[in-house]
Amino acid sequence: MFCFLQDEAYKGRKRVGSFSAASNVTGRKSDIQAIALLLHQHDAYACFDYAAAGPYVEIDMNPSGRPGAHIDAIFLSMHKVRQSKHTRYLERFAHF
Repeated sequence: MFCFLQDEAYKGRKRVGSFSAASNVTGRKSDIQAIALLLHQHDAYACFDYAAAGPYVEIDMNPSGRPGAHIDAIFLSMHKVRQSKHTRYLERFAHF
């Protein structure tokens, strides 16, 4: 990933990094904050797919104490998070 962020062919173009927050096969979680920080250091958007992890992890799109580690967009499957402890926040957000 790092070589693409530094490639001169993409200089001046807006880039989007989109990664899975966790694997639904292995259960391994991605280091969201480290990936987001790296992307933002190279003026790229940080997007994460929480379809597998959403019902089981806390989603913090703006972690305190880590400037530049924010998440620009998340992708969810609402039918999977319907009964999770985070549902009330997501339903409130979905109405905007």
